[in-house]
Amino acid sequence: MPLFGKKDVKTHVCGAELKSFDFQGEPQLYCERCNVVHYNVSRPIGVYVGRVAKGLEKKTQTFRMILEYPSEKAGQQIIVKIVPYQYTVQLKNTKKVKMGYMKITVSAGDRIAVAGSMVGGVLEAYFSHNLTVKLEEYLMPMIDARIGILKKIRVIHPYSAVAKEEVQRSIQKFETEKEVNISLDYHAQARNFELLVSQLFEKMGFKNMSMIGGASDKGIDIEGFTIDENGNPRKIIIQCKHQNLTNPVKPSQLRDFAHTIERENAQRGYFVTSSLFSPECFFKENCGDKMTLIDRNELIGLLKRYGLSLDTVERT
Repeated sequence: MPLFGKKDVKTHVCGAELKSFDFQGEPQLYCERCNVVHYNVSRPIGVYVGRVAKGLEKKTQTFRMILEYPSEKAGQQIIVKIVPYQYTVQLKNTKKVKMGYMKITVSAGDRIAVAGSMVGGVLEAYFSHNLTVKLEEYLMPMIDARIGILKKIRVIHPYSAVAKEEVQRSIQKFETEKEVNISLDYHAQARNFELLVSQLFEKMGFKNMSMIGGASDKGIDIEGFTIDENGNPRKIIIQCKHQNLTNPVKPSQLRDFAHTIERENAQRGYFVTSSLFSPECFFKENCGDKMTLIDRNELIGLLKRYGLSLDTVERT
């Protein structure tokens, strides 16, 4: 059922008069001739695109994602929550109200576009499009609506319907932004890529960044320090992998780096690649608790935010 028109329309494009029905105090409009609904919602809906950091936590019905879009939030993490809904079960002599959740398909490493409303710093999701497995899912249940006295229709939940439109528009914008501005040239020297990452971390506020990479780097390309809340310096280390998109980072590479983080007694390690991570890389047994993964898309977002590119490094 497509969306259409502006909020103040009273007739559909076919010329038929629009009927109205109420949903939680918000009037919805319906064309009986074409069997389409003009949805109207009052709560703001935002769209976020990014990588799933960890799969769905069944107990809380939440998952974390690392943002790539909007570009000004690239690299940040948000919590996404599936909103519960009530449904009635007919028992022998009575009815019982239960809580349920719509199904969402997410695994660690998936790229996903989600639309919903921020409530208390958590995104309550209405619609999702898993770009990795190419699957769209409504995250709110269908609703029954009464048109006049006799007619009853079953329609998509208004918030899910509007959220789908917002996701479709935002995916087009995300794909356009991803292709412009900054290009990671795979023919460039790996050393220049490491220099770019070092400059990026300096702009992000890390201190005393120094490049270590070489034949005897012991798994460390860059090291530096961050300052904790007590003013004490804490060591961080970075491994850079400048490789093609067809050559994703493997879990074994992360396990090796996790050992390096422990050996160096670093507070945190950052694994930065111009490619992507294979899905298994996001499992705890591969990346541990002290490692942050930054793939091509998160890197592009950070470079945009801080005004850097591989081209500027190669000219210095």
